[in-house]
Amino acid sequence: MKIVKKDLKHDILSVIPETQDDLWILEKMINKGDIISGYTLRTIKISQGDKEIKTQRKRILVKLVAEKIEFSGDELRINGNIIESSEGDHSHHTFEIAVNRKVTIERDWKKYELEKLEKSKTKLPKVLILALDDSEASFA
Repeated sequence: MKIVKKDLKHDILSVIPETQDDLWILEKMINKGDIISGYTLRTIKISQGDKEIKTQRKRILVKLVAEKIEFSGDELRINGNIIESSEGDHSHHTFEIAVNRKVTIERDWKKYELEKLEKSKTKLPKVLILALDDSEASFA
């Protein structure tokens, strides 16, 4: 996990998860009521009168209050009400935190949580596994 910004005076921490383990750590730390912000994709419907002309996905900056947290292995999904948006929208949204995508979390940070994040900064060594047979070899 890469810690990009640490402003404990205002209880703000910006991180970039680098592995799926980092996403798991964030899932255990983020609670209902925490404020999550970052860039996300939002589907915008363009309509004329009662007729929908087209939909487009747009990258916007969103700040939301976490209501539901789900971890699905390759991404962490946080559902909540938008409190700030670059589009001015204030509805529900699901914010997806993925590997190598920056996210900012605002909450009352406890000392042990910060220590856990500091420990997650250490890189695990890369491992190469070789399985040999009489006629074949496999690398993983």
